[in-house]
Amino acid sequence: KMGQALVVTHQFTKAINYYKEAVKSDDNFNLRFDLASLQQKLKQWDKAEKTIQQALSDLNDTSLTGLLTEVKLLVLLSKVQIGAGTSNLATQSLVRAKETQNRVLKRAMLDQPSILNEQKLQFSKICQMLGDLAERLSDIEFAVRSMKETLDILPEDISSLTALSKLYMKAGDHIHCQQTCQQLLKVNTDASEASVMLGELFFRKFDFNSAAFHFQQFLDHNPTHWKSLMWFIESQRRCGMLKDAVPYLQGAALRADSSDPGYGYCQGLFEWYSGNANSALKMLNKARKDSVYGQKALFLMIDIYVNPTGGVLGGDAMDGGSGDSALANGSGVDLKDTALSTAETLIRELTVKTGEEKFRRQILECFVLLATKNKNRMEKAVQELSGLVTTDQGRESVMLVYALATGYMFIKQVK
Repeated sequence: KMGQALVVTHQFTKAINYYKEAVKSDDNFNLRFDLASLQQKLKQWDKAEKTIQQALSDLNDTSLTGLLTEVKLLVLLSKVQIGAGTSNLATQSLVRAKETQNRVLKRAMLDQPSILNEQKLQFSKICQMLGDLAERLSDIEFAVRSMKETLDILPEDISSLTALSKLYMKAGDHIHCQQTCQQLLKVNTDASEASVMLGELFFRKFDFNSAAFHFQQFLDHNPTHWKSLMWFIESQRRCGMLKDAVPYLQGAALRADSSDPGYGYCQGLFEWYSGNANSALKMLNKARKDSVYGQKALFLMIDIYVNPTGGVLGGDAMDGGSGDSALANGSGVDLKDTALSTAETLIRELTVKTGEEKFRRQILECFVLLATKNKNRMEKAVQELSGLVTTDQGRESVMLVYALATGYMFIKQVK
């Protein structure tokens, strides 16, 4: 209690000295745990790991209490190792903790059934920690196995079902993702994330009516969930029912700040699909600097500024933000050149992180070259586009085929 009081009053040095002296006179594993926890809090990773490893080495207790203590120490050790940047060692510690916790479950079933449910939850937490860590290390297969182990013990655990469905989605395993989402909705009919994922799955299967249904269900209770609203607009557009998105945009507008980047992106997307290019640009510009919707907004703005048929929009929609005045149309400046210049500026703003984003940026750069109607630039664009055909993204890209066809058509026209 003295050590805890010192920690509460932020007298950390005195607390550590107290724990060290207390451990010398009393071989108490709870005191060692408290000492290691404090060392972890102070980011003294090496000292914390040494304290825990010594405690584990001295722990020769195979009773239920001893096993519970071992699990407690191993879980703390994994957190220390994650903090120290040794995630592989943390995985090993969590695997040991899981194995020991499995022994706890077997012993509790016989010796102390009253704590069985609590210990099942502990087993679930360890498996989830393993799954989260494996996902961060990009070992999706191991992450899936860890989450499935949780469900072997607690088949209706909502957090595990949610995490597993997300992993399946990330792995591109749409069949198991759909099955897990449906299982989750049976357990909890209000599982909003499952509805959103099912909507995405149906969208990827080109079942846009079903996709719209799931997004609509979710939006009825979460009107400002921008990701769902974005998918809903995309689905309704493909169903030929874009007007059905209007009430949801209006409802979101009543609840959200007009400057919200998520709202700006969704409204901009709707305006673009409705044929209102300048209104779309003005709304998208609100999202352009956002960490979540900025990239999406930039890609869409570039699409709008660069029309592959050669008709390029003006740049007046860019006025009104920091640095935007330079992008706005000026007197005596050809609107086409201004728009292309704006598109090039926006392309430079893109911060591509994935191969897919890099691929899309390359195509947009080529569209800018094509839109100039300059023969040399168009030939350069076609050459670059042809080089993308053999890439993984290029083999299945409709956008690339369209860009190439446009390029060949334009070159033929200027001959």
